[in-house]
Amino acid sequence: MKKVHWSSQLVFILACIGSAVGVGNIWRFPYLAAENGGGTFIAVYIFAILLLGLPILLLELLAGKALSTSPVKSFEKIKKGWVPLYYANFFLVILLFSYYVVITGWTLGYFTLSLGQATTPFSEFSQTYWPVLFTLIVMALISVVMRVDIRKGLEKVNSFFTPLLYVLLLVLLFEAMQLPMFSKAMEYYTTIDTAKLMNPSFWLVVISQAIFSLSIGQGIMLAYGSYLSKKSNLGSSSITIVSADTLASLLAAIIVFSIMFTYSISPNSGPSLSFEALPMAFSQMQFGDILMPVFFLMLFAAAFTSAISLAEVVIANFQDMFKLSRRGATTVCVGLITLLMFPSALSYSKMNLTIFGQRVLDVLDVSIVGRFLPLSTFLTVVYIAWGYKYLEKEAKANLPGWSVFPFLFLVRYIIPIFLFAISVAQFL
Repeated sequence: MKKVHWSSQLVFILACIGSAVGVGNIWRFPYLAAENGGGTFIAVYIFAILLLGLPILLLELLAGKALSTSPVKSFEKIKKGWVPLYYANFFLVILLFSYYVVITGWTLGYFTLSLGQATTPFSEFSQTYWPVLFTLIVMALISVVMRVDIRKGLEKVNSFFTPLLYVLLLVLLFEAMQLPMFSKAMEYYTTIDTAKLMNPSFWLVVISQAIFSLSIGQGIMLAYGSYLSKKSNLGSSSITIVSADTLASLLAAIIVFSIMFTYSISPNSGPSLSFEALPMAFSQMQFGDILMPVFFLMLFAAAFTSAISLAEVVIANFQDMFKLSRRGATTVCVGLITLLMFPSALSYSKMNLTIFGQRVLDVLDVSIVGRFLPLSTFLTVVYIAWGYKYLEKEAKANLPGWSVFPFLFLVRYIIPIFLFAISVAQFL
């Protein structure tokens, strides 16, 4: 079957931005920044994105474009003996996908509720079966989008939702600038606490967030790169993708901090910040009945475009592993993830499903994916940087001459050392 390519460089960039910008940017980044010193977290995050995120993203896209096949087949082409390591990575992606769709369901649920100006606290929302129902709706939407080829599905969704996401961010930013404590929020946003820089766990949180935010180390960018034409410019595209992803996180933090300080919301509100504290704040704001749906539509747009990128990895691999058509691979993917998502969805429902005394979704997010994702990314970087014998050739063909040596030095030496240290630290 002839390989389908992105219809243009622009839609490829929009798809990559849509994948990268997810709930990690709009929901997770603000509360982590709030808990970890505001400006200190943001400064180190930008450093981590430049030192680790951009080179790893470029590495995956270079390999994906050159090999032009699914992630699992890409690993076979690079060094067949190491393929079992990729299957461990792929299993991790499936686990991530299984609970990410649940969070996506929450965003859809809250958007739907906000249309009726409801401010249901998350503690009450999660004691119903609404989270399960909305997750099933998300899975149905994913099935519709992914059954067709990338031009009819992925492209159309990302070409609509990704620009919409930034328009909504700017609307909310404008409103945040009108709030009485905007200047206080900006002060917190730009204050650097050097004492935090001496804390290894702080660096662990920041770098893990940078990896999570850019959708790297999961095979997503390998898959997206495989749909590129040989003439595509990866250097400028990678910078655009990273810049757009970082901008979304920074704008979201300004918005959330402004609301947080104006309405006396604790910086330590954690994951409940977006689903409990902010809806209550919107209910007190001028035009809050309009701004709350805008916020949750933005959150859903971010979550859904990331969810379909995870689906693309699973579907592309299933097509090659089981020799399936795209429609068949989508059916298998949706069926599998629908089964696997139930424990996570039910853990935040009336059933309160737990394992080892914790909600199933929390175990997957923190104890499994959260701890193993840096290790998975480390293995992916080492595998491609040292195993792909044409990497230098591809780098020279796609990058300015002056940047080739720094890029190769980073992905072969500096980044693996950083990632290995983080991976070990996760288990200490």
